[in-house]
Amino acid sequence: MNAKLPLLSAVLALALTALGQGSFDRVAIVAGGTNHVAASTTITSGTAGGGVSVARIDNVGLLLVQKPAATNLQANVVYTFARGISASEVETTGSVTITIPTSTNATVQTVWTNISVPGAGYLRLVSIANAATVPITNITVTAVRKAPATVSLPR
Repeated sequence: MNAKLPLLSAVLALALTALGQGSFDRVAIVAGGTNHVAASTTITSGTAGGGVSVARIDNVGLLLVQKPAATNLQANVVYTFARGISASEVETTGSVTITIPTSTNATVQTVWTNISVPGAGYLRLVSIANAATVPITNITVTAVRKAPATVSLPR
């Protein structure tokens, strides 16, 4: 029995290390493809995209990808998110905004951000406002949830 104890301890330590690292969960809020927001237009709620459960998560990562349809003057595209308890119970006016200045050329733009959502159970994309003089296409919004990385065991 004593000879098996070091092996059992090593296996347990390896398993706890794997648990402590947390795992990523990717959720597509806007799937991408041929979608677009016309020039000088705002799309809202159902058209803008979906949402993601953020229960038991204090921070959620957001990866936003967009492409101006053509060369344009510098302008902003504003993504607005609402926090809430569930998909049907969110803020009337979204309190989280992410502003992406459009490129002066027609290249894909990728932005990573991390937002705080303690106490919220749900995060929903409620609008995308395009102030650019050309459409914004190929929009992808991906939420990345990561399980907490701390494990504590009694001694």
